[in-house]
Amino acid sequence: MAKHIVRQFIGLWVTMLLVSLIIYSVFTIIPGDPVTLLTGVSASPEQIEILREKLGLDQNLFERYLIWVKGALTADFGNSVQYNIPVKDLIWDRLIVTSSLGVLSIAIILCVSFPLGIMSAYFNGKNLDKLISNGIILGLSIPSYFLGIFIIWLLGITFKLFVPGEFVHYSQNAVQYWKSLFFPALAVSIPGICMLAKFIRASILGQIKQDYVRTAKSKGGTQSHIFFKHILRNAIIPIFTFLGMIIADVLAGSIIIEQVFSIPGIGRLLIGGISSRDFPVVITLVVYISFLTIIINFIVELIVRLNDPRIRAV
Repeated sequence: MAKHIVRQFIGLWVTMLLVSLIIYSVFTIIPGDPVTLLTGVSASPEQIEILREKLGLDQNLFERYLIWVKGALTADFGNSVQYNIPVKDLIWDRLIVTSSLGVLSIAIILCVSFPLGIMSAYFNGKNLDKLISNGIILGLSIPSYFLGIFIIWLLGITFKLFVPGEFVHYSQNAVQYWKSLFFPALAVSIPGICMLAKFIRASILGQIKQDYVRTAKSKGGTQSHIFFKHILRNAIIPIFTFLGMIIADVLAGSIIIEQVFSIPGIGRLLIGGISSRDFPVVITLVVYISFLTIIINFIVELIVRLNDPRIRAV
């Protein structure tokens, strides 16, 4: 077990290094020159060359990547081309907002999807199951950005439960800060709720067909006792793996929803950085998202291995 964890941990760092190299390479070869955007068409060749040297763009790709990795290990991601300030200072406050949105979205997903999935499986084939299943299909068929627009129209404009576009910073009022994130988090979490609830239902129904369930019934166990003590416990283990995918999907979905709800997170900064060819900002944010996804999947796999004796023994 310990050897496996060490191998996985080494593989984690190798994967992160390869991902950062691929992302760095892709974003430095795509069309668009940040120097031209900064200086304009009227700049002289000497001015362009001076700025290119200042930004480190006069070096080859591999040299620039090694400098970036060396700086990243000490949390120095360079300076933003557009804002001319350190990238870490630019993104830190926005990372807190995006992380808060992600944590709240995941909390909503867990609180809603588990009861829905369990109820749907427990009342399999009955009216409640059909109602939940149809709701899941509806939720999965609507794109996240449209859900955001619909929530703004229905809950913001029609029922006036919140003010669309209003955002209160956590330094001003912590309670209002979380309130301003709740409805964007709801839009982010709906697809995750539907996917996880559907997976939970399928996992539970798959366990119902196992031999140990028939054995428990033959020993006189009640349906409720067998369901909650045996079936549900065995059905939970595969859900952890799928939950890692949901968390990664939440990170991607929050970038879009931040635009819809005007949330000042990394999503708006990322899109603005791509438009202005602010490569230090864009590369740092994309690498951050990739690293977070890799780490989450590593942690999820570790949890599954620790809780499943069949895998732990391998």
